[in-house]
Amino acid sequence: MIVGGGGGASKGNVTFASSTGDDHGRGRMIEMGSRRVSYSSEHEDASKATPAPASSCMLMPESPCRIAWDSIMMVAVVYSFTVIPFQFAFLPSSSVSLDNVVADGLFLLDIVVQFFSAQTTSSGEVLVHRRASVLYYVKGWFAVDLVSSVPYSFIALSSDMHPNIDGVFIPVNVLRLTRLFKALKAIRMRGNFTNAEFSTRMHPGVARFLRLSFTVFIVGHISACLWYFIGKAYDHSPDSWIQRVWTNGAAIKDHNAFERYVISMYFAFTTLTTVGFGDLTPKTRPEMVFAMLLFVIGVLLFSYTMANVTSLFYEYDRETRKYRDRMSALILFCRSAHLTPPVERQVVHQMSREWRHVPMSHDWETVRLELPSELRFLIMWDCHAATLKVARPFALLQANDLDDVHRKLIASIQPFHAVRGQIIGRAGEPCKGLYIVARGTVEQTAKANGQQVALYNHGNCFGEVGLLLSRAALWPSTFTCKTASQLLYISADDFFDAVSESDAAREMFVQRAHSKLARLRALGSATDIRATPADERSRPAAAAAAGSVPNGLRPANLAEIETALSRLAADLVQARRVQSLLTNFTSTPAQTS
Repeated sequence: MIVGGGGGASKGNVTFASSTGDDHGRGRMIEMGSRRVSYSSEHEDASKATPAPASSCMLMPESPCRIAWDSIMMVAVVYSFTVIPFQFAFLPSSSVSLDNVVADGLFLLDIVVQFFSAQTTSSGEVLVHRRASVLYYVKGWFAVDLVSSVPYSFIALSSDMHPNIDGVFIPVNVLRLTRLFKALKAIRMRGNFTNAEFSTRMHPGVARFLRLSFTVFIVGHISACLWYFIGKAYDHSPDSWIQRVWTNGAAIKDHNAFERYVISMYFAFTTLTTVGFGDLTPKTRPEMVFAMLLFVIGVLLFSYTMANVTSLFYEYDRETRKYRDRMSALILFCRSAHLTPPVERQVVHQMSREWRHVPMSHDWETVRLELPSELRFLIMWDCHAATLKVARPFALLQANDLDDVHRKLIASIQPFHAVRGQIIGRAGEPCKGLYIVARGTVEQTAKANGQQVALYNHGNCFGEVGLLLSRAALWPSTFTCKTASQLLYISADDFFDAVSESDAAREMFVQRAHSKLARLRALGSATDIRATPADERSRPAAAAAAGSVPNGLRPANLAEIETALSRLAADLVQARRVQSLLTNFTSTPAQTS
């Protein structure tokens, strides 16, 4: 028995080269020093594909300074949503605190920062030239930033210095209400909040729950502040709610700011949730109008909350739902196959144990198709570097400076989990690709007697013999998982697309396949595999029939396969003609009658 060893030393750090150009039609980002600039697809001419240097002193969207500044502005926006409404509703109008001054300064400074930042268009293009970036900003978010950056605190303070007489009080408070314009900054910052929600540092379900809780709190908070502001604006009327509501032997307006805020929040949430206990009721017309508005907002908020909570539970239960679906399908199969009770119990018990402890594979293939090759390479190397460093073929590719082939093979990896006893390849069946063992153990057994030939552990590869030395691309023997395993799979098409660009890489894999075949023949487990000559080492017939075949890599029996397919197509056409004649023959009596 041969036990495969990991073998192969790594060269250390990997040099991330530029894209190899297999992502047609995708907009991508490339590094130019410390700046990131975009370029379009390869179908454009060379002058457009090579981006011009960026203007000096431009902050790129993903630079550390820009990320830090955006984080500071997110805190300022949250401040605008929470502290400013509380101040204009519950605190004296003449109070201007240090935090107000700092917030006003940050909002004004943000306009200057935007003029020196590379703007990102709606299509994802990064404008690295200052003139184009400034024009885009002025035509877009400059007006919103300007309105939200006016220091309304000082304007309201200067207005409050005049005598407070009838007819002047309401305009002054309306001017104080304009402080809420700073919340408009959240419209432009919504992309930053979205990035924070989908951060890899937090589970998406937890992030969505926090966003939902924050949204409900902000709606209730602003509603409470506006409700008290309306009551205070009409406190001269005996019907105003702050004149009618008494607690602890005093009117609500005589309590401290925190107690007034709690009572206002109580009214806001009882109204938004359409509960309404009736202890706080509107009587003046502004209060009635605002209460009706809260009813409408409450219905929308309730629908929004229920939809998000349902979605959260649905997403949280996804893994359990996958397990239930697989078990339901297995039970239905056992019943339809009329298995005996002992066999059925054994199948259900074993697969239930395996599927509970083997992680569910995420839909990597869907995500993989959307990513450019350089990102696929970075992801696979980051996830499986420990395996790829000890995998002998990949170590040899790096040792021979075949970085292009090395990168393309890693970018085409498709990881998957296999349960104990799962057959990866059966002797005599088509070999679909190359496999690398990332975790677990795979057993190779002889085709003739089922005797164990080899064990493949962490970092071992198999599949080269079937891909390179078999004319029909057949497995020389059977490969079965002895334990629950994680395998890295490279399809035959991806494998040949990568190695066909380098004669040295192709020859290296062929030599490894010959070495394995010699050891298998010595054990008498692969006597039915006949090595092809050097000029016929190519993409297998199964892959050639399924997709494109590079020049010089066509199998010798491709003509026979094409002839067989032509005969099969002719037989299908003849069968359809006979079926049509039989249909017409059986329908004729009914029509004549």
